[in-house]
Formats: sequence, structure tokens, C-alpha cells
Amino acid sequence: MLAVHVPAQPSEPRWRAQLAVALLAVVVSSPALFAEYTLDDFRAVLGHPAVTGEVPLSEVFVREYWGARLGSPQWSSSYRPLTTLGFAIEHRITAAPWLHHAVGIGVYAVLCVQLLGFVRRWLTPGAALATALVFAALPVHVENVASIVGRADVLAASLALAALAWVVPANDDAPLVRDTVLGALAYLAALCCKESVVLLPLTVGWLALLAARRSGALRDARALARHVLGPVVLGLVGVLYMLWRQRTLAIDLPEGFIAADNLLLLREGWLRPWGNLAVVGSYVELMVVPLRLCADHTYGESIPPRGLFDAGALSSWIGLVVMVLLVRDGVQALRGRSPGLGFAGLLALLLVGQWLVDLSVLFADRLALWPSVWLVPAAIHATERALPPARARMLLIAALVPLGIRFVQRSIDWHDSVSLQRSSLAVCPRAVHSRFILAHALRERSEVDEAIWHFAVAGAGRNAFPEPFESPLLDAEQTLPLAERLPRIPELVGATESLAYWAMLHDYLTSIGASAEAARVRELALVDRGPP
Repeated sequence: MLAVHVPAQPSEPRWRAQLAVALLAVVVSSPALFAEYTLDDFRAVLGHPAVTGEVPLSEVFVREYWGARLGSPQWSSSYRPLTTLGFAIEHRITAAPWLHHAVGIGVYAVLCVQLLGFVRRWLTPGAALATALVFAALPVHVENVASIVGRADVLAASLALAALAWVVPANDDAPLVRDTVLGALAYLAALCCKESVVLLPLTVGWLALLAARRSGALRDARALARHVLGPVVLGLVGVLYMLWRQRTLAIDLPEGFIAADNLLLLREGWLRPWGNLAVVGSYVELMVVPLRLCADHTYGESIPPRGLFDAGALSSWIGLVVMVLLVRDGVQALRGRSPGLGFAGLLALLLVGQWLVDLSVLFADRLALWPSVWLVPAAIHATERALPPARARMLLIAALVPLGIRFVQRSIDWHDSVSLQRSSLAVCPRAVHSRFILAHALRERSEVDEAIWHFAVAGAGRNAFPEPFESPLLDAEQTLPLAERLPRIPELVGATESLAYWAMLHDYLTSIGASAEAARVRELALVDRGPP
């Protein structure tokens, strides 16, 4: 039988491994130090009165994540006061974004080191180090570091691991009452950073069950009750917190929510779980082959499949294989042949895979953080079992180099809104929402022609909703310079009357205050009309 509980050797210099992990996390994240405010940073940081100092610091606890007071008519499903408290303290030191980014990088390095210590309970020291290094270099985590608001996921994961460390002791004994209380407080603090770890009591229950099995507590009712106490207490904390949240700040999506950001909401019957599997498969793809990292995995780049072999169905098949392997890992863990980390990853995927709760987005890079806390050590453990040590080390080095390079590259992409959206559209050209964001960012830079182009492509994508977004505009973007394709927009969108299209685009640009772009469209229309 496989020994799955491997305590570290006391004489081993752990600080060297911790330093290596921290250094890797800081080095690959370092370009983010020079990044500007992007995307939701403007709302959660610059638009939050408690962060900017317009109201007292204590107001972070009576306002939702975007700054409105609790109970206000403005809809929101995000309450993250501890995350906002950090933003507010930093912002009182300097309004420049570098400090927010520096703290974010530091918090990420702490999480990576924390993971190193946590997985040493079940893995050999070498496998634990490999886990932390791979986790630190995963490019799918860039959004959690380079985006200031992405810190919420990192803080929640860090506090969740602290809760686990208290409630599920490393020696497989039942936790002391003091440790259970500390774990419950850490869990509550994690929820106040972000709701992504709300299912932590299930993970605690799973690990506590395995610990009870290894210690023989399953045969002793009193000992078993002590093991169960931690999951029950955390579960009670989670239920009470979410009941308060639902009453104070509704968790549900608002009435009239447009499913353009999550087409899974439009799927019914068996297509709904099939789409959930596509979400799981997409997260695994982003972890293993991080090529399609994008600031916007929404319509029309990400469309759940409508059949077994429809477009996008490959992600569902990947998700199905992954879920079967994770369930198998749970069965093996109950037999004492696995540490059960893969099954813990399945529990983490239940929320982001939308098996239990509808989310406002289909999937997003930042949401992969908590599942990868479990999936990475499970994958490393499987690799260690399957390969000789020398070959496993070579594979690790071969993986770390491209992962680290991609992490740095993606961190550079996050420098500002324009570079971010341009890089995202290079790999996700059908991402309609990214088009609109890029168009507005280019407008602010007075890059009029390119802004008009992206407004036009985004409008065509919106008109295609909810069908897959296919258009000659996308082909022209890859083959023609801007100066050639811009006057051909009406033709490329299939407009029967080009002047009518220009008039429609002019009216839209005027309605959003894009006066320079509207004037340029008027010029294009005059050229299209020809001499009188």
C-alpha cells in the first residue's frame, strides 16, 4: 500500500526551498510592479470612497466591493471588506498604483510559500518543492497578481490554507478546540476577502475524513466526533455568513441579467452539465497550455457547446476526463492509496465550474487560483509515482522554463488597458467585451481610426449574439492593414446600404460622447458617397 502521509525530514533546510519559491514568484511577477490601473481597479480602488479617503476607513465594512453602501439600490454581489481595507491603507500612503502592485506580488509570494509547507504533509520534500514552483509559475495566475483587484482571490486562498492547517492538523490528530476556533476565524476572514472559498468546509470535511481513517478514529465514535467538529464548525460559519450575505447583499444574479457574459445560463437539460464540463476543461487548458489567456472569456470567444461534437465540445470531453480522474482519486484516497488532493480539487471546481451557483461570467483566469491549489500537487504526486526521480526533475525543469517565460510575458501585457486588451484579442479575437474596452481605451489615447474599427467589430459581435460570432471583419483584421479595411467596414459587416451603416455608427458614437470618432466616420461616409 502506498504511504500517503510523508512528514518532512527535520534536518532539511526548509528555508532554502521557501526562498527559491518566493524568489520565483517575485521574479516572474515583477513586471506587474510597473503596471497601471486596469479594468475593475478603477471601480474597486479609484471609485471606492473608503479607499480614496472620501469617507472614514471603517466604511469598508458597510460598503460593497464597488463602493456603494450596503442596502443601496445599486445591485452588487460582492462584499470583500478585508481586501478593500488593504487597498485603503495602501492608498493613504500613495495613490500611485505601484504600491498596490508591490503588496499584491508580496501576498502572492506568501501564498506560494504557504502552499509549499502545506503540501509537505502528503508529498515528499522534492515533490512539495516542485508543486510550489509550478504553482508560482502558472501563467493563469497572472491576473491574480497584475490586476490589483485580483488580490482578493490570493488573500482568500491564503487564509483558507491557514484555516485548513488549524482544523486538519498535520499529525492526523483531531484539532484542539482552540485550533478549531482559529480555523473558523481564518475561514470567516477568507470569506471577507472573496467568496471563492465558500466551499472550504467540504474540503475540510474530506481531509478530516481521510485523517480520521489514517488515525483509526473511524472505529472510535468519540474520536471521530472530534475530527468532525472542525468541518461542522466551519460549515456553520459558512452557512450563517451566506445567509447574512443573501439578506444584506443578494448573491443571485439581478433580474434581467444579460447572458452575454455567461451563455451557460441559456443552456437547458443535459446541455447544462455538458457546458459545466466545458468550463472545467477550459480551466485545465489554461493551466496546462496557457496560450489563450484573456481578460475576457465571455461572448463571443467562449460559447458552451450545443452537442457532443459541436464547436467547443473538446473542452467538455477534457472536463469529463478530468472529473473522472478526480473522482477516481477520491476512491483511491478512501482505500489509502492516494492523499486525496485531486478529489479536493474537484470540490474546488464545483463553484467555479458553476455546478452549484450561477456566476456572472462563464470563466475567468483569476478563478483558477483556488482549484490549482489542489490540482497542481495532485498532478505532481501522480508524476512522481509514474516517473523515475531523475526524469521527473527533467520534466519539472522543462515545464518551469516556458511557464515562467509566459508568466513574465503576460505580466507585461497587463501594463495598461490598451496593451492588455490588444494582447487578449490576439488570442481571443472574438471577445466582444474586450473589443468595447479596447475601443474606449484607444479613444482616450486619440487613436481614432483603430477605436472606430474595434467599435465596429464589437457591434457586429453584439448583433450576432447569441450565435457564434463569425464575420469577414475578423479575417480582414488578420490580412489587411487598418487603412485598407477601415473604409470597407460596411461591406465587411454585410450592410446593404453603406451610407445607412455609417449614419448608424455615427449616431452610436455621438451617443457615447466619442465626438472625434463620430467626425471621422462622417468623413468616411462622405468619401463613400463620392463626388456630388
